[in-house]
Amino acid sequence: MSSSLCRINLYARLRWARMAQAGLVGFIIAAGLALQALSLNLDSAIVPASALVSLVVLWSYYSWHLLGRRWFGPYGLFLLSASLFNGGQAFLELLRLNPNGVLGGAFSPELTVKALYLVALGLSALHLGALWAVDTARRNGEVRASGSDEERSRATRLVGWSCIAISAIPMAMVIEDMLSTVASRGYAGLYGRAAADILPSTIRIFATAMIPGIMFLAAGGQKRRFLIASVWILVMGNSAILMLSGLRSGAALLLISFAWLYDARIRRLSRSILLSVGVGMLAVFAIVGVAREYQVSWRESLGTKPLENPLVAAISEMGGTLGTVAHTINLFPSVRPFDDGVGYVYAISAVLPNVGWDSHPAQAHGSYGEWLVRTVDGRTADLGQGLGFSFIAEPFANFGWYGVAPVLGLLGYLLVKMTDWATLTGDPARYAAVATFLMSLLFFARGESASVFRPFVYYSVLPYAAVCMICQRRLRALHYSGIEWSRHKRSRIGLAGQRI
Repeated sequence: MSSSLCRINLYARLRWARMAQAGLVGFIIAAGLALQALSLNLDSAIVPASALVSLVVLWSYYSWHLLGRRWFGPYGLFLLSASLFNGGQAFLELLRLNPNGVLGGAFSPELTVKALYLVALGLSALHLGALWAVDTARRNGEVRASGSDEERSRATRLVGWSCIAISAIPMAMVIEDMLSTVASRGYAGLYGRAAADILPSTIRIFATAMIPGIMFLAAGGQKRRFLIASVWILVMGNSAILMLSGLRSGAALLLISFAWLYDARIRRLSRSILLSVGVGMLAVFAIVGVAREYQVSWRESLGTKPLENPLVAAISEMGGTLGTVAHTINLFPSVRPFDDGVGYVYAISAVLPNVGWDSHPAQAHGSYGEWLVRTVDGRTADLGQGLGFSFIAEPFANFGWYGVAPVLGLLGYLLVKMTDWATLTGDPARYAAVATFLMSLLFFARGESASVFRPFVYYSVLPYAAVCMICQRRLRALHYSGIEWSRHKRSRIGLAGQRI
């Protein structure tokens, strides 16, 4: 009885949250149309626009908590990443922590307001899609037709060991290359290298198989303490090497993704510890950022540039992704016409291996990030560096203002469905597949879809399919062995009858 009442109460809260979110999205769209029709001066609207972004983010987390959902999950973590990278400057502006204004005053007030408005619209549409995907009638532990839990765990561990074995030597080569390059040329030496100095893509692809190896091995070894401890050491070691090489995002994403898998599949982590580690990571981000900028060691970076508040410095740097949104609004369609969805088609084509043509279609077409940096900052492009991009700017580049809400609403819906697909079962392979994809997903907040589809297929879908194939073969073998045993028993009974 109490369970039924709780479900009814949850459904009522979900319906209310959906209506409120739909109203918020409608209000944002109506406000944008009204401002465009009235042609008002937006120079003094930066603070209200920043407040709107902050309101959208706070309401998103409150409504998510209202429905009993965890913020420390794939959708909650992606929302956090998207909010920091695209709306970090808005938070600081509202708290008066931007000494030179949003993005250091690099853009006109009108363009800055438009960029903040687009972020508010994108994040609110994303959350509307997420709320629509929530199912109050869901049940944990759905029945699988792929074998027993122990067989599934054994197959998951086997795939994990296989991925680690495949990636061990290539990963060692990649690590040696990174550390030697940083030692001889500094952090900047990792960018803008000649093609002859870069390891072949095949080696890098196989080296990245270490990530699904870690995730599948941990998910399948839930009850094996020594195995889990060994995987933790492997994760911390890889993260430390990436951080020493100046690759902050790779180190952080690996730690976050594995921490979620451990928390959801193995043992719940203390939220206070997670929060403390998160704040500490932001401080380390700021220190490494100074070391990369001035080409000095970590210790020297502490005295090179004053870090009065490393947390503010880290959020300010992360929030610089808002600049790519502003550039996109400014350049589309005045400099480059809208792509009308072609950009997503080429992004999906990245899944195809680079076989049969001189240049891969996605590479020949070029990414939005590459085009943007060459258009607005040729010097940075010549150094092999970039400005990144934004998952909010990508639908605008394809469809303009009217495409942002539908595309990002669909994205939010799919993210929640993907999370439920994994976490509402006890299937370790599903947890591992989502944890592996989580690394690419969190980076997608400041990137574009071309960087998501290939890792999703190569490192999540294929290992998961391998687990399913192993289990199916095992079931088939058991089935046939059972038939043979039945025939054997019948023949023995027949022979016994003849003797009688």
